[in-house]
This record gives sequence, C-alpha cells and structure tokens, in this order.
Amino acid sequence: MSIQVDMFDVQLGAALLLQFRTEDGVVRVLADGGNKKHKVGKRLDKAMAVFNGGEKRIDLIVGTHYDADHLAGLVDVIKDDAIEIGEAWLPPVANDVEATTAEVPPSDDPSLTHQFMGPEGPSVLRRYLRHKAMMCRIAARGFSDRDAAERAFEAADGEDVVAISNPEVFFGEHLAAARAELRPFEGLDRERALSDHVVDGHIHDPDEPIEPHGWRTRPFTFDALAILKDGGKPDWLGLLAAIVRESAAKDALNARWLNQVCVALKDRRIPAFCHTIPDGVPQVFSWDDVAKAFRQTAIPRPRTPNLMLLGPSDGLVAKYQHRLPVGSLRWASRFVAEIVNTTASNELSYVIRFDHQGQHILVAGDAGCVDFAPSPGTPFHPNLITALDRLNVVQVAHHGGANAYFYNCLTASGYRQAAGGSYLLLSHEASSASRPSPAFSNFVKSLGPPAPDVKLLFTAQPSLANVKDVLGRFAPTTPADSNTKGDVRLEFDAGGWMVSRHRVAPPIP
Repeated sequence: MSIQVDMFDVQLGAALLLQFRTEDGVVRVLADGGNKKHKVGKRLDKAMAVFNGGEKRIDLIVGTHYDADHLAGLVDVIKDDAIEIGEAWLPPVANDVEATTAEVPPSDDPSLTHQFMGPEGPSVLRRYLRHKAMMCRIAARGFSDRDAAERAFEAADGEDVVAISNPEVFFGEHLAAARAELRPFEGLDRERALSDHVVDGHIHDPDEPIEPHGWRTRPFTFDALAILKDGGKPDWLGLLAAIVRESAAKDALNARWLNQVCVALKDRRIPAFCHTIPDGVPQVFSWDDVAKAFRQTAIPRPRTPNLMLLGPSDGLVAKYQHRLPVGSLRWASRFVAEIVNTTASNELSYVIRFDHQGQHILVAGDAGCVDFAPSPGTPFHPNLITALDRLNVVQVAHHGGANAYFYNCLTASGYRQAAGGSYLLLSHEASSASRPSPAFSNFVKSLGPPAPDVKLLFTAQPSLANVKDVLGRFAPTTPADSNTKGDVRLEFDAGGWMVSRHRVAPPIP
C-alpha cells in the first residue's frame, strides 16, 4: 500500500488518519480527534501497525477548527508518550474577549492558540471563561423590553446593538432550519458536565461557588427550542438571549479543550502553528525528510507527500476577529442566519488538499468555504477552485450539514467530470435528524445516475429520510469487525483505490 486513509467513528465529530509511504519511510497526518469519550488513540495504534508495523509517529496533527467535537480527542493522543509527534496546526481563532476586557491590553498576537501556548496561558483562559460566564448570566436573566436588554448588553461589552426592525420576517425565513440545527446541541449538556467550569449544562464564573439555584435556572438549548415552538407569538428577544447564552457556553467549552490541547503540546515541547493563506492564493507545503516536517515551498516537490493549504484566508480571519466567538446581542441576529449554514468558527476551518503519487485527498473539517470567492455573488478565486477538480477522497465538510456553499465549490470545480474514481466520507451521529442535509443529497444527485466513479462511505447509519435519494451511491460493506465500530478504511496501491473497511449499509426503504 502507498496510501491508507482511516476515518474513525466518533459520531458527531471527526477524526481522520492519513498515511503515506515514501522512499524514506512513512508520513502520517492526524486531522482532528473527535470527542474525548471516543478514545481515538486506541484505534490509532492498530491503524499505524497495519500500515507500517510497530512505528508510532504522527508527523502532523491538525485541529481543523474551534469545536470540541474535533479537538477534545486530541488531548489523550498528544499526552501518549509512546507516540512521537512532530508538530501541530491549530485553528487561527482570535481572542474576542480581549477587545472587551479592560484587565489587560490587547495582545500583539490575537490568536487564542498562541496565547494559550505562551507563559500567560492560564491567565488568558481564566479571563476568557469569566467573560463568557458574565455573558451567560446577563442573557439568563431575561428582559421584559428591548431597551432594557440593549442597555444591559452595552454595559457588558461596550458594543452597539443592531436592532431588528421586523423580527417576524427576519426569523421566519430561518425557523425551520434553526430548529434542526439547534437540536444537536442538546447532547452537549453531557459534554459540558465534564468541564471544571461547566455544571449541568451551565457555565459558571470560576471565582464563584457552584450553587444548585440562582442565575443557573434554565438549560440553554431547551430555552431556544421552546422559543422556536409552533404556536403563539415567538419571543424574539428571548431567542436572541438564548442564542447568546448557548454560544457563550459553547465558546467556553471549546476554549477549555483548545487550552488542554495547547497545554499537552507545551508539556511535550511540540511546536504549534496557526497557518492562513493570502486571499485566493493557496500555499504549498512539501514533506522534508531531513526536517521530518512539511515546509512551505513555491511548488510541490516530486515523489513526496505535499499539502496545499486552501483556507482559511487572511481576509476571513480579519472578518471574524471581533465577532468570533459570537458573544453579544449585537451579533446574535446575524448569527441566527448563519446557523442554517455554518458558524464563524466552522468557516475558519482548515481546508487542505493532500497529494501523493498522483492522488488527491481533501480534508475540510467543518469548512463553509465562504472565502473561496472575494464576495457573495462574485466568481470563485480560480486557484482555489482549480485545487478541487481532481479529488480521489473527500472528507465531506460539516458532517454533511447544510453548508451548500461547500458543495457549490465542488460543483464549480468540475468535480464530477474530473474525479474518475472518488469517495465521499461522512462522519455524523447515527440516525441524525439533520445530517446528511438536503444540500448534500442535492449535490450527490447532481452527479448524475449512480455509477462506480463516486461512492459514499459513512461511519454511522444515516436515517433513510436523509439518504433515500442517494442509496445507489453507497460503497459496498466489508466483513464486520467487532473492534472497529463504524470505522472506514481506504487503501491505495498501483492497482488503484479499494475499500477495506466499511460497515454501514444503505438503510432499507
């Protein structure tokens, strides 16, 4: 085998191991690690052993973006001293709290990753969590009128509040999709209980004692769902507050896991980087066997693995620097529109094409690919779209969610015509109500009648309603292995690609 791709079953999360055989050995990349409870590390050992005996080395770890379902599982992998690790690429998410906290002047480096990796890391995390807890308290109090809400939020973060002149029209366009997107957040309550500063689905200030009552009176997600119920007049202001509360709690959870990843890297003296690209200009990194790392080059090197970084762009990072994570009423109205596609943290995902022996593998995290065009309605950046035109393996972004822009980019690249033999990999929770989304099914249907050139591989059983129109595209299953759950494995050699592990059959109509 020259290439082996393993996608592990982590339900609503992602974990992807790429292994490339070269003249000088093996190059390995781990993109994300799922949630901590899925213990990807144990399955990594077996996947590495199959490809290259007893060697345990990961040359590059990529945390594609700022979400716990991608970052949390990396902590145990990094802490495992039996695994040698070269370097890590972590999300270029900005510390939005610095802009609203007077305790400390803004850092020269706005990246949370670099701040957590620095000597003031614990203080940075503490300030971050305290600010998010404050946002949760303010939102949880509830407001009887808009003026009171605006005054309270302005006092909290010093930002102006954008009023919505006609909320019924604005929200009405997004209610159905918002319901579907908010439901999966219910499961996060259990994850939050694992955090020192999150109890029973609520974030609290680390300087305050945890009490059974008080401001922590209602779960975040259930409030939002109740507001979105059919019948009666929706409480639009309550919906805004619920979104802010939900977002702030999710931010705190993500920050804690990102910090734990950074601490584990620091403890082992493993370097971490936050890479971006100039707007519309891919950046090439080639494997350097002497340095045992990917190094930026002008053009790809022959006979060695190369990666092409396609996002995020400098412009996108700048765009979200002061609105990610979403933490104020000012952005809540716009956030409602965004959740039907991808959030800002999703859009900042790494998008990377790995190349070896003429094969092309796309790792997309939860990317929305919104920076593949200079602005909405304009032509795509040609060099970015061209990079999607010959893909043999595609990690479907955002778990097959409703990010239609990602599929539009694949379509614009001529994916169907150039694939010649391609696999779409999907990682999501079993029997999900919202994934794969209609946007995904529509994209697959646009590829034409089922043929052997494009196949779907799932780590968990999708619901029939979500895939009923694409059943003919499912890759065949392989003999079951009780130790692999829904893990997927693809192998490439001189004879082409083959599916050596796939357990998810098409649901029966």
